[in-house]
Amino acid sequence: MRFCLLIFLTILVANIRAFAQTSPSSYFTLTPNSACSVSTYFEAMYTGNLLPHKGFTSERDLGNMYVAVSDDFIFEWEWVDGMMVAGSGLGPFKVYWLSTGIKTVILTITNVKLPENKIVIKKTVTIAQAEVSARWEHATCTNDKGKITVVGEGGTAPYLYSIDSVHFQTDSVFVVAPGYHQLAVKEAGGCVSTVKPLRIDPVDEVILNIPDDNVTICAGQGIKLANTSNAISHTWSPAAGLDDPTAKEPFATPSQTTTYTVTGTLDCKTAQRTVTVEVIPGITVHVTGDTRVDPNTPVQLNAFVSEQGLGNISYVWTPEVGLNNAAISDPIASIDQETTYQVTATSPEGCTASTSTTLSLKKASAIFMPGIFSPNGDGKNETFSPQNGGDITFNKFIIYSRSGEVVYFSDKTDCKWDGSYRGQQAGSGDYFYKIEGVTSKGVAVSKEGSVLLIR
Repeated sequence: MRFCLLIFLTILVANIRAFAQTSPSSYFTLTPNSACSVSTYFEAMYTGNLLPHKGFTSERDLGNMYVAVSDDFIFEWEWVDGMMVAGSGLGPFKVYWLSTGIKTVILTITNVKLPENKIVIKKTVTIAQAEVSARWEHATCTNDKGKITVVGEGGTAPYLYSIDSVHFQTDSVFVVAPGYHQLAVKEAGGCVSTVKPLRIDPVDEVILNIPDDNVTICAGQGIKLANTSNAISHTWSPAAGLDDPTAKEPFATPSQTTTYTVTGTLDCKTAQRTVTVEVIPGITVHVTGDTRVDPNTPVQLNAFVSEQGLGNISYVWTPEVGLNNAAISDPIASIDQETTYQVTATSPEGCTASTSTTLSLKKASAIFMPGIFSPNGDGKNETFSPQNGGDITFNKFIIYSRSGEVVYFSDKTDCKWDGSYRGQQAGSGDYFYKIEGVTSKGVAVSKEGSVLLIR
């Protein structure tokens, strides 16, 4: 019994001496001691000589802490504001932080037999993530150089500055030629920011692009003067014939061939281009005047241009209905209703002119028939016949009774009914007729109706 107690006291004294004699800084390592990005993983590893004799009886991962318990000691790891992603027991542990600054790992070792005896070891690392930004000025008319002021953020000041990401200097201001530059800063701990590209623009040259410097229009017509430009102001000269001499693309209607000059201005730079608008003679088209015609009776239309010496004029008539040819100057028209025809003449140079004419219908020749006749021998209204004179040549005249029986028929020009049927006097009453003929213009006419026979 005394022997066992002696052994226990010997071991306890050894543990107490170990607690007292071991240097705290040698209990664990934390590497690396600094980093330039929050994406860096750090490694914490126990290196002390206080070790569990029989291993750990329990281990718990508490997020930002890890606790390992043995019969001899309790090891409590704390990564302040950090997270462990791998590791157990005495390590190694893989740890990371999501923000920059000074980060702390704490290891607390507690003697199970003497809980008041604790060793607390703290170690720190620095995460310095530098960021770069800038203010800049582009080249101007008065200064062909640009200016960049590089700004550092994050990490620890003072900073070094670079515009090529290779060579660094203490001055943050750079006077540079136009072009691309790679901006970066280096903080006091040696961490370099990610590179930020920046382009310093030169003074823009004026762009004036006239796609066609010689255009042709017909007299009396106009054209938009096309212009692709980056200028902020334009001036066209001469102003005659332009709707707006300060417009980028004015509409031109010169009365004669004219060369226009446009001046474009962008800041202090100017440029000029020219375009010639050639004016060729226009054409005037004339057409047969408005005319009254008989229905379905052919009539010739005629169009012509009044300018002398112009050949190969093309014509188009619209609508085409009723025309024998809509693409000639003198088509034949035949209509059954009033129609307005438009004709467009086009010269070989593309000049066009249009006019129109209206064909309206004459009133159809009417057949005049009396409504009553009295064949009673008194010498008045003794016969029933058309009263048109010689304007219509009749070729069919038929009289029907009320029962539909034909009581008179004639295909002679001189047609008249004397009121008889088969040699006998027809009875009084209503009779029906149909009469047909042709006018002197060749137009067929007809009429149907009734007549009252009175005795």
